[in-house]
This record gives sequence, structure tokens and C-alpha cells, in this order.
Amino acid sequence: MRERCAFTGLRVANGHVIGVDTADGPIDTNRVVLTGGPLLGDVGARAGGRIPAGGTRHQVVVTEPLKGVNIDDLPMVFDVSEGIYWRPGEFGGVLWGMSNPLEQPGAATEFDWTYYEKAKARIESLFPPVRGLGLRRTWAATIDYTNDHLPILGPLLTDDGPVDGTVVACAAGHGMMWGPAVAEAAADLALTGECTWLDLTDLGLDRFDADGNSRLAPEPISLPFPEHA
Repeated sequence: MRERCAFTGLRVANGHVIGVDTADGPIDTNRVVLTGGPLLGDVGARAGGRIPAGGTRHQVVVTEPLKGVNIDDLPMVFDVSEGIYWRPGEFGGVLWGMSNPLEQPGAATEFDWTYYEKAKARIESLFPPVRGLGLRRTWAATIDYTNDHLPILGPLLTDDGPVDGTVVACAAGHGMMWGPAVAEAAADLALTGECTWLDLTDLGLDRFDADGNSRLAPEPISLPFPEHA
């Protein structure tokens, strides 16, 4: 494992990957998994293709313990229109996350307290037990997304066609809901060239047109990600 070593490009011969170029020099390999979270689009460009994935801000808070409510009985709940969800958190509190539907895409890691207050009023109206609770933790981060809110699993596509031996893997901002399955499928593709337990027909890059529009309808239970990466 080479930490803090920048990926600079792929080396390809006759449609097959033969290595990667890095800031520390070339590495010979015939199997490459391309990831990158919110920077996956840049990774794709360095690899010689186009991956319509972007990044946008997401915020999370964990409250003090709930009073008079068994946290273990709380399901995971989505308020899709407002970009809010909540579920059991650590130490008996509620974890709730939020994305601003009106925010433009791009890197952002500062916590937006103004939007937090708006989201707080919304969640308090939907789940009154959180009223008056203090916060144990807060954080913000840039997360990845795709235009149809669905994962990407398949070979890199370039102007010359797919690059054999490559796997593009993106969980599309769904984190621990889809992340483990995406990782397992990507590992199967990299090691054996196929995934026998999941139909990947519609999850490759070939579902996107030249403008990044997907032929698939957007996945409905997701955060209000931007419409285009």
C-alpha cells in the first residue's frame, strides 16, 4: 500500500490495462479498481475516460440521549423532499443527516449552521422527541453522487471503448447502505471478471450519454443530490 501517492494515469495496450502511473513511478498490473469518492470524476479524466460522478456537501449530527424513548426501537427514516434522515445513533442519541436541496455541487467541509437550524425545525416537527436535545457531535464532508443516484460498477470507458481489466466502483453517496455491496462486487469483478450474485447490467458507465445523462430513472430513496455531475 502506498499512502499519499498520487494516481496520474493508466497504461493501456490493445484495450487492456497493463499498469498505472503514479507520482512515485509506474506500477505494472493487469487489474485496476478506480475509486475516488467525490473526486472520482477527476480520477476518470486522469485514466483517459469520463466518469459522471461529482461531490456535494453532507452534514451529520448526533444528539444527546433520547428521553423516554427506546433508541433501539427507532427505525431509519427518510424525509426525502427535505434531504433529511435519522436513525439510532451512538450513546443512546439520534444520528441525523442532512443535505441542502438548493446547494450547488462542489467540495465543502464547513458545517452550515444556518441550514442546520432549518433542518432542525423540520425534524423536530416530524420527530418531537429530539426537541431540546443538545448535540454530542457534528461534522460535514463532501460525499460522492451520480446523476441517477445509483452505483457505478463496470469497466472504464474511453473513446476507444472499454478498458479490459479495469473496474470503476462508486457507491453514489449511499455510504454504508450500499458501500459494502459495491466493494464486494468490485472485488469479484477485479479478481474473477464477473459478479455472479448481482445483476450489473444497468450499473456500468454505458448507461450515461455524452452529457452524463442516465437512461435509468433516478433511485427515489436518496438525498437531494445535484442533477448533474
